[in-house]
Amino acid sequence: MDDLLIALTAWQIGAALVTSNVAEFRRIAAGLPGLSIIAPSQQAPV
Repeated sequence: MDDLLIALTAWQIGAALVTSNVAEFRRIAAGLPGLSIIAPSQQAPV
């Protein structure tokens, strides 16, 4: 439930979500078009 609220908040404000739990958030992002998931070791998209 917490992961879903975090994802919805990031999606609503258009923020990229930085997490080491990429697999879980990619599963959630499947239903949120435009949600950007970034692992901490990756660079932010420009």
